[in-house]
Amino acid sequence: MGSYLSDPEKFIFETRVLQQTELSNGSVEVLLEETYFYPTSGGQPHDLGWLNDIDVLEVSERDGKIIHHLPQKLTHSSISARINLQRRRDHCQQHSGQHLLSRILENLHHAETLSFHLGEEICSIDLDVPPLSKDHLALIENKCQEVILSALPVQESYGESHEWEKLELRKKPKIEGRIRIISLGNVDSNACCGTHVKNTLEILTILLLSTEKIKEGFRLYFLCGERAIQYSRKIHRKLALVQNLLQTNQEKVEEELLRLLDRVKTQYKTITQMEKEREQVLCDAWKAKSHELFKQEPHNGYVDICESRRVASAAAEALLGAGFKAVLLCYEDRLLLTSKNHPLETVWLELQKEFSIKGGGKSLRYEGGGLSAETIPRLIQQWQKKLNLMLSSSI
Repeated sequence: MGSYLSDPEKFIFETRVLQQTELSNGSVEVLLEETYFYPTSGGQPHDLGWLNDIDVLEVSERDGKIIHHLPQKLTHSSISARINLQRRRDHCQQHSGQHLLSRILENLHHAETLSFHLGEEICSIDLDVPPLSKDHLALIENKCQEVILSALPVQESYGESHEWEKLELRKKPKIEGRIRIISLGNVDSNACCGTHVKNTLEILTILLLSTEKIKEGFRLYFLCGERAIQYSRKIHRKLALVQNLLQTNQEKVEEELLRLLDRVKTQYKTITQMEKEREQVLCDAWKAKSHELFKQEPHNGYVDICESRRVASAAAEALLGAGFKAVLLCYEDRLLLTSKNHPLETVWLELQKEFSIKGGGKSLRYEGGGLSAETIPRLIQQWQKKLNLMLSSSI
């Protein structure tokens, strides 16, 4: 195991370069005589920092050796190393908080933690039980906070993996042989090779955000420590903004939002009904004028712009019924191309290629989208030319 475990609070140190390997992408892998950088392991991301002021982009472990990934070679064999303290402390808070959260979930709901993900912004654990209610999650948060405020020491010890039950570990270790054990007072003990806080008070708090159903059970998203505090502050600022917009106090925000939502739903239903009635009037208008339009159009083809798909479909049906042999109708950013008995595949493929139309159809009817207001006039012009050729060739 690395020196980061024997002295996890050492963030500045001097060391020597043992080996540098330049890769084909220009990055460099550096092996140091001694290092306190933590490599990605056990769901916890690697440390970041600097070697002689050159950024450490990644830290990994390979064949028991810790590899530091840099963007360029080091020019001196003796170096000064610094670990990003803020990132390390954040990871300690998230990881120790996860141990506590997993223990409380197991105690209260017999939920086993299947996996842990410590992300850049949010953390999650996968559990083997059905999703828990909001009330249950609130109780879990409160119980976690009780333990945090108990100021329990977080300590490491070592044992043998085959004695995990005797050691009262939360779950069976994945590795064989000698294992490192992290204990939160007498509340939780589990095999772990990650970095942790020294006392539960350093976790500060645990905030449960949301759940997501998965095949094995459910995924629980959460934040610990400073992340949780910053997130709560952000939410509080947003709540204050909503409170001001609603011109109400904080206790009545939910009530006012529900009232506003109900009002919006009612207005939406009214508007939707009005739109349907308006569309019906437009559809009826097309039926009424289609025969007159047919008398005026010498080539028996028709092109126009409609308000919606429903209106375009009704208009196309009426126009074909009146005697037009082919119809092109544009609506929004889409088009409807249809004919009574003239196959349109060739014309459609040409238009589709020229105007990058996304869509399709079959023989006598095609629909597609992706048009802009600028291309529609040119599309109509091209259609009229192709329509004339199509109809003249079929005479």
